[in-house]
Amino acid sequence: MTLSVRTELSHSYSYDSKVDAVFKITLVAEKQAEAKGFQHIIVLDTSHSMAGKKLELAKKGAQEYWSRIPTGNKVSFITFSDSVHTYPDTNLSTTLPGIKATGMTALYSALTTAFDMAARSGDSGWILLLTDGHPTDVTKPEPYSALKTPQGFKMIEFGIGEDYREDILKALADASGGVLYHVTDADKLPVVMQENAVAQVAGRNITVDFEPSDVRILNYPGPPVKINALENIAKIWGQVTMPEGFKGQLLNVQVSYGDAVDGSKQTINSSKNIRPAKNDEEYTQGIRNSLMAEFAYYQGLEEYYKQLSAGKFRAA
Repeated sequence: MTLSVRTELSHSYSYDSKVDAVFKITLVAEKQAEAKGFQHIIVLDTSHSMAGKKLELAKKGAQEYWSRIPTGNKVSFITFSDSVHTYPDTNLSTTLPGIKATGMTALYSALTTAFDMAARSGDSGWILLLTDGHPTDVTKPEPYSALKTPQGFKMIEFGIGEDYREDILKALADASGGVLYHVTDADKLPVVMQENAVAQVAGRNITVDFEPSDVRILNYPGPPVKINALENIAKIWGQVTMPEGFKGQLLNVQVSYGDAVDGSKQTINSSKNIRPAKNDEEYTQGIRNSLMAEFAYYQGLEEYYKQLSAGKFRAA
């Protein structure tokens, strides 16, 4: 198998009241193979605010990204300003030189175009978004939060400068288990993009199922949790209800994926069993406070971004 799974639980014992126990699921790449057969969609803001240095660095970053991914993958390119232009399955060396910056910022239209392209591809892969400003077609965050990233795709977003809509980009990243980079110094953009080019993976089309199914997942949509591909490591945080005096299997995690080495379908199970504590001391000693503190930290960040997306306050 090319993946391993570790399940950690905040409580070793149940006791005299119901508790929301914290869990952390860690997926680790044990063997890797060249990442082939993926779709990479690069969505570039070419509005007037990107003119000059920022656009040239973004184009250089796209070129660096393209040069790092193995052959056997498809790269499509989308630009947006007043309108959206698509370059499906393109050669960036011939496409990028002609790209200019002018006009407004039709971000929502660009995203729906990218999502439609991804869904029609039938592949899995990544959607990269580069933008430096505020959308002018759809300006409220709620429609962006309602967008559904196509199954099998992960968003990687680069907010350039200090005046982009962080609330919108963070909502998009969260919806796909993706990531948002705050690139305040545009000179760093080519390096950051190059570092995000996936050359090797251990598994693809990963599904993480939970029993019981009513667990609360913190940092991914779901359950179930869908991950397009695993390069090195992924951590899934969540909570499961532990009834008073519970004894038995509290949590079972089933991970299904495509093996990147031989293409086979694999399934791994990882479970946690608990029993009632004999007394207060045993119960207290069985609590992993460090795990709960780490969860609380990430939970606080998620709540902050939810409030930000709701427009209740602006980012500092």
